[in-house]
Amino acid sequence: NLSRAEETGRIIAGRLGLPLLEADERIRERAYGQVEGLTAAEREARWGKNWNQQEFGQEKDEQLQARGLAFMEDLSAKHSDRNVLVVSHGGFLAQLYIALYKDKYTQRIGNLSLTILEKKDKEWNPLLYNCSRHILQNQR
Repeated sequence: NLSRAEETGRIIAGRLGLPLLEADERIRERAYGQVEGLTAAEREARWGKNWNQQEFGQEKDEQLQARGLAFMEDLSAKHSDRNVLVVSHGGFLAQLYIALYKDKYTQRIGNLSLTILEKKDKEWNPLLYNCSRHILQNQR
């Protein structure tokens, strides 16, 4: 589901006067198969405490990473001469960063965090990673 990320993107684009690109399904959160849309309590009630160790058609990390990398390559090809703001979900972004950087970055992706990536040659270099200073500044 991209609705929260789409709404956030619309708000940011409107506030900054930026053009809004069409949403791309490849940057949606992980697909959870049969457990999609259920709370942890509902999942536990249906399938027991170890529900998360069972197979319910959830999208695998490798699948999530592959679509993330494909998105990044297309983004780079279509907008090589521009800066692009991408709004997505933390779980997706965590897997994208694993695909890009292996185990170099392991901290949890914070809600509303900002990461700035720059593509040089074939590598995406993080100029800023998982930064939440803007949130702390607004809480004062």
